[in-house]
Amino acid sequence: LVTFSDDARVAGERLSATSLCEALHTLPFHCSNGTFYQAALHAGKKMLAGDEVQNSGHVLLLSDGRPADPKEALAYAQGELLPTGCRLHGIGFGPLAAAHSFAPLQQLACLGGGT
Repeated sequence: LVTFSDDARVAGERLSATSLCEALHTLPFHCSNGTFYQAALHAGKKMLAGDEVQNSGHVLLLSDGRPADPKEALAYAQGELLPTGCRLHGIGFGPLAAAHSFAPLQQLACLGGGT
């Protein structure tokens, strides 16, 4: 579990569904300087680096805003994350969940073979 805004913070690794729900309920909510997908993707790649089985990783981005770094995030995903076999998924929500706000999230999921 990684939270992200202008940076990314690991809030838990390899959590069960129950532990994930508990962690989500205890996370502090904060807004800070934009939504940077690349930081989250980088943290996800680091977390998946220890996987014993290649091509088994999945990254799910939950986002409530338009990314501040769409070009950088797409380039990072294509050059660094996707070659590892990782699949990307994205869910956009909140008041800014208009189609144009989440086009980069949709592109990441499409490139990453996710939903």
